[in-house]
Amino acid sequence: MKIHAMGGMPRSGSTLLCNILNQNPKLHASSTSVLPAIVNSVVRTWSSSPEVKSELNNNRKKTEERSSRSLRAFIKEWHKGLEKEIVFDKSRGWNINFLPFFDMFPESKIIVPVRDLRAITASCEKQHRKTPLFDDSDKPVLKTLFGRVSRLFSNQDIIGSALMGAEDMLRRNDPRVLFLQYESLVDNPESVMKQLYKHLGEEYYKHDFENIKNTAKDPDGFYLWKYPHNKATGKVVPQETENYQKYLSKDVVEEIMKRGQFYNSQFGYF
Repeated sequence: MKIHAMGGMPRSGSTLLCNILNQNPKLHASSTSVLPAIVNSVVRTWSSSPEVKSELNNNRKKTEERSSRSLRAFIKEWHKGLEKEIVFDKSRGWNINFLPFFDMFPESKIIVPVRDLRAITASCEKQHRKTPLFDDSDKPVLKTLFGRVSRLFSNQDIIGSALMGAEDMLRRNDPRVLFLQYESLVDNPESVMKQLYKHLGEEYYKHDFENIKNTAKDPDGFYLWKYPHNKATGKVVPQETENYQKYLSKDVVEEIMKRGQFYNSQFGYF
């Protein structure tokens, strides 16, 4: 079984991409995975363990190999029952855990869907306005547009943490990482999918872009339906030219563009 990772930015087509990939009977693309969190937790645990530090001191190479081998085996066993040749483990958590992933799976790839930050933020705000009666924020500032966007872009929240990891991968320029722009995926899905298969070194599978079915099983209700995964179905159609200013004020847009200067320069978002 080959295991690849699917990271990416929120609201950037990772669910759509997984739904497309799951048309191929040889592949399985997961719903949002817990594995990056488990990997991060295990790495932090043994990195602070006196017993493991003692092992490192006595035999560094053996301890490093044992650690990598153990986590690799866990991830493989996690997906073993799928009986698929290729598995994509999907989580934005891989954006900031790609180094341990490549240590465990040096021949694997990471796919990173990206999108214009203004469109990502507008999508989040649009959905928030659809669910005003469900809002667990307890601070007045988080009831405001500027406050919500500031929180979204914090290093611990949904956009900021993913952006921080995506920018780090961009700076490292690792050839195993493939960035796919959402705008290109919906405008020309066949071309993007051929690019993806080429990156993986796999034979192209002819997908049906007219009849995409939802394969995601994310518990959207747990997140108050702020980030639904059930809409990436039907026909893949070009992105509508949505006026993000309908949801974002000029000063908010300026802050978004300032925060994402490096990211924007890499993908041509101006």
